[in-house]
Amino acid sequence: MVDNLKKKYNIDPTANRRLKNLYTKTHYYEEELTATLRSLGFEEGGTRLRLERGRPPQYGNYSIRVKIQSKYSKEGKPTEVDIVTAPTEKVEELYDIICNA
Repeated sequence: MVDNLKKKYNIDPTANRRLKNLYTKTHYYEEELTATLRSLGFEEGGTRLRLERGRPPQYGNYSIRVKIQSKYSKEGKPTEVDIVTAPTEKVEELYDIICNA
């Protein structure tokens, strides 16, 4: 489904994109993107989806987007970092990942 949307909107096929259901406010997991629409609960009447930048989350993991707005940030460093992390990961470990991005 995501591949077809990338083709339709002329998005680079290698770009990271994820789908969000706007009614339930949840992202579809990476494992769900190959499933049929009926198995995902799509029925008559449709649903509203949004194609977002970022990797799709995996089952049991969280997808976090961090916006870096520090005036002390070095030039050339990204202003946004996408992280996919397990619930068992500590905040200190995430902080290290963000600082080294």
